[in-house]
Amino acid sequence: MSTDWQLLIGRLVCTLTGALACEIGSVELGAFSLRSVLALGLVVVFGSWLAFTAYACLLQNAPLPMGASYAHVNPLAASCWVCSSSARS
Repeated sequence: MSTDWQLLIGRLVCTLTGALACEIGSVELGAFSLRSVLALGLVVVFGSWLAFTAYACLLQNAPLPMGASYAHVNPLAASCWVCSSSARS
């Protein structure tokens, strides 16, 4: 089974579980600010979709040691992002 299908089925199971637990009706859309919705969109697009696609491409086209380096680069990049965003606040 491809990773795409695994992610899709996982999302459907999470949505179904939330629906069965009656969580969908308790969501107040007015409680979400535009900034938080845009931040979530940014995380979805750049934090998972684009990064996962780039990683899959790296694994197919680069030597294995280079593909394994993501575990060392991601925490460094996240630390730099947190430090830069806290410096702006």
